[in-house]
Amino acid sequence: MIRPATLADLPGLAAAIRSAYAPFVAAGIDLPAVDQGLADDLRDNHVWVATGRDRVLGGVVLSLGDHAHLVNLAVHPDGAGQGLGRKLIDVAMAAARDAGYARILLATHKDMTATQRFYARRGWVETGREAAKIYFEHPL
Repeated sequence: MIRPATLADLPGLAAAIRSAYAPFVAAGIDLPAVDQGLADDLRDNHVWVATGRDRVLGGVVLSLGDHAHLVNLAVHPDGAGQGLGRKLIDVAMAAARDAGYARILLATHKDMTATQRFYARRGWVETGREAAKIYFEHPL
């Protein structure tokens, strides 16, 4: 089930994010603390969680400001293959569209090639590169 996140979801969401990014960290990709600032995200942005098996299996953070920005998307390995990533993106994109945005943006790490392929298969287009970041956008 996909639903808006609550404060009670934050520990489970943090754990899901850490687990989702763990293979990239283990591969030596230098990432920021991907589970930090979730309380601020809940306060300042739109956050949804995917739940199942009586726990949080993933989440998405959407920022709506000068542009719609998919800040973070993560699915715990236990939730892989269930379409949760796609469903979470769909919820964020619908919210951005409903808020009047014509496109949505995101950035990912240059060494996270599986993540890049995931977005490309869903119609996201690479728009640029800067240092370790690759930028994508998708029309709404």
